[in-house]
Amino acid sequence: ATEDGALHAATAESSARAASAVPELLPVTLRDSATGLFRRTAGAGPPFHLADQAATLAALTDLEAAARFADDIVAAFWDEEASAFRDRAGAPTDPEALDLPQYPLEANALAAGALARLGGGKRELARRCLASFTDACYGQGHAAARLALAVHASLTTG
Repeated sequence: ATEDGALHAATAESSARAASAVPELLPVTLRDSATGLFRRTAGAGPPFHLADQAATLAALTDLEAAARFADDIVAAFWDEEASAFRDRAGAPTDPEALDLPQYPLEANALAAGALARLGGGKRELARRCLASFTDACYGQGHAAARLALAVHASLTTG
């Protein structure tokens, strides 16, 4: 769903699910040709937000397309040192001292769950990501449910 050209994370999953059935539904202008990532707002520059990309990946029903898109997400967001996905990709938007990378639990869980269903090396990467959040579920409410679903997917799929 778009509102004035903006793709919102809360509806990105349902929008991408519909678009994967009928690709013409997702405007081409929301996909960046250089990175393969989807933009939050048509024609806007970086940063790209992990929550948008993870929701889109989770919704893709074409596994071949999902695997290619997963590679784009890993290239743009994966932080090897943290074994997790950063919250955004692209040039810093705040002064350097304030532009510290964040590793949001729910977006990482959504990305990891989507990677797990793709199997193989992507499933192993999902497990590494989830292991980084072992104690993070306490006090997280519904975000912890997304984490539990991702852990389940990493253990039962692929």
